[in-house]
Amino acid sequence: MTRARFEAMDFDCLMELAAENLNEVTTEENLKEFAIEKLGNNDFGMALHIINAIYGNPYNTEFYRYDYSMGKLEPPTPITEKADIEDLIDFEEE
Repeated sequence: MTRARFEAMDFDCLMELAAENLNEVTTEENLKEFAIEKLGNNDFGMALHIINAIYGNPYNTEFYRYDYSMGKLEPPTPITEKADIEDLIDFEEE
């Protein structure tokens, strides 16, 4: 993706594209499914970790930044603006 395309893209379209292509960007729905899966595996600590992040989100946003491989080391963080994922994108030359 070029910097110009990033800047021109609508926030919601960018987030949908990012959720499909970047491992660290996920949706609230995917986080909920992950928490339910952890409950089913009796991993209550991990489920609570995810649920607390969703419940405590003051921004009412659908997208989060979260590395599933990090477990409970980092909580899911609400994405509220394009700049929140800018460092995840390898920009192409224009």
